[in-house]
Amino acid sequence: MTPKQKFCWLLGAVVLLGLLLRLGVGWQLATFNDGRNSVFTPSAQTDLKTYMTLAAEIANGSFQGEFYYQPFYYAVFLAGLYWLFNGSVWAVVLAQTLLGTATIGLAGLSGARLGGRRTGLIAALLTAFSAALVLYTPFHQIATLQAFWLALLFYLTLLAIRRNRCRLWLAVGLVAGCSILTRGNVYFLLPGLLFVLFRRQFKTSPPHRRRDNFRRGGVFALLLLGGVLLVQLPFIVHNSRIRGTLTGPSTAAGAVLTLGNTPEAPPGGREPGLPAGPMEYPRLYQSWMATEQEVSIPRRILDWAGREPLAFLEFQARKFLLFFDYREIPNNVSFAGEGTQAGLFKLAVASSGLIILLALAGLVWLLPRAWQKHSLGYFLLSYFIIAYAVAVAAFYNLSRFRAPILPILAVAGAWGLTVFWRKRRQGRRIYWRYGLALAFGAFITFAAFDYYRSFLESCVMCLVRPNGVTERLETGEWMQLDHGPQTFGQWVGVDLKSGMKLVKNFPPLTAAAGPAAEVEITFLASKPGRLQFSLNGTDRTVEFPAAEFRSGLALKTARFPVVLNAGNDLTLAVKSVAGDIAVLADCQRDYGRSKLDGEALGAEWVMRLFRPARP
Repeated sequence: MTPKQKFCWLLGAVVLLGLLLRLGVGWQLATFNDGRNSVFTPSAQTDLKTYMTLAAEIANGSFQGEFYYQPFYYAVFLAGLYWLFNGSVWAVVLAQTLLGTATIGLAGLSGARLGGRRTGLIAALLTAFSAALVLYTPFHQIATLQAFWLALLFYLTLLAIRRNRCRLWLAVGLVAGCSILTRGNVYFLLPGLLFVLFRRQFKTSPPHRRRDNFRRGGVFALLLLGGVLLVQLPFIVHNSRIRGTLTGPSTAAGAVLTLGNTPEAPPGGREPGLPAGPMEYPRLYQSWMATEQEVSIPRRILDWAGREPLAFLEFQARKFLLFFDYREIPNNVSFAGEGTQAGLFKLAVASSGLIILLALAGLVWLLPRAWQKHSLGYFLLSYFIIAYAVAVAAFYNLSRFRAPILPILAVAGAWGLTVFWRKRRQGRRIYWRYGLALAFGAFITFAAFDYYRSFLESCVMCLVRPNGVTERLETGEWMQLDHGPQTFGQWVGVDLKSGMKLVKNFPPLTAAAGPAAEVEITFLASKPGRLQFSLNGTDRTVEFPAAEFRSGLALKTARFPVVLNAGNDLTLAVKSVAGDIAVLADCQRDYGRSKLDGEALGAEWVMRLFRPARP
């Protein structure tokens, strides 16, 4: 048996193991609770149910209106399966299982092309046993299809670099177009694809043929871009005809951009470890979306970046750092919920954290070698990973958004491991260098984000946003707040006792009409009770009746009229407390504008001030 045949047999065995694992986990998830689960009967508030409904309407011909979401998954893939198999959910589960299995093979072939057969086998193993890829396989969501597209796009690009044929570059464009139609952030990969296309034309050619090579590169680039446009064209035509103006294949970009790009947005959609559920929708999200027709969302984001460039860049960097964090951010499907419903899921031992650690270590470890050899393969690999991370961070982080790049990350990690193994006998220096690369990967993956938000974020925010968040709402009033978002924040409850005095100072606002304002305060209680207090001398009461306690704790957000003093201070004096009632403070912000009983709090009270605008 030749080495190539041996590799094919071993890769086939890994692919078969991945197939069996996905079939077993998919079966257990689909049959859990007699079919009353997120595979067959997802909540009406989830994208899973939305895709099901849209695909059924398209399959039976009753769909009307524009394509709001990127349409390939529900309008082509799901609708085609529904039409062929009479709306069978099992057909979708099986089809996505086969796609996930093909992704394993593509990761193995890509790894073998870059770093040899051992690299391919390790990459295939990591992909086959990836916990995120296995868990998301049976559900009606994009992750499995998009992972296949990205793995296929990467492999085809490697082939096109090697063989440099028209049909291969056209195939790259067609697959890129399908991937963009599945999720639009793949647009971020196009500059890298065009770079390697042109770089390939000039890498081995003599100087006197540069003009011919440039022309050939231009033809190939037109083929690639034509393929990208071709698959999107029917949906562009459909949406443009409905709207009466040139429109892209989907119209959801505004809402998606807004959710992760307002001054008070969280860096991720939901706290890791929670069951599936909704994301945090900040007040500014509602305001920006309410006025989208008057001021476009991209314009809003650019305005914010222009007004607070450092704060904008800090937030984008924070989202980028969170992308490489080991934790899985839930949304429609969660590890804490659906991940416990299949016993075989325990066999998916390759966590995203492990794959990311190895990938980052591999990229750092291979950089000097790739730099010396001007490796297009290394450039393509690192560009795919970095550009995809930037693309996700440009919107917002969710585990299901990150999962599609895991096969490419697995290739990077496998390549680094293979090169280390080959060089391991060259002395201790090799162990030190690869050990440092692993330490770097471990820090970024398992410690960097928490270290930043626990020890650095409050100081950085004082530098980049010294006056907190000050934004005008769609109602015309101004909103001021010093606290950060609840999701990925460090909100803690401060128990209230009789005689306590809380002071919150807000920065001056010349655009406000005067001292009259309204303050919004969130209270937390663990049992029924009653709080009596004064706000700048005016008596107020908050009650927590027994009917409000459904899950052990009760949150109540109340808005009170208030008149600020000359220093823009808000003083809350506690008169009496019956029960256990607390107010919230954000430990990730410390502008020095919050006090408790005359002493600096070391955090900021979670309070919002609403002030009428000056006429």
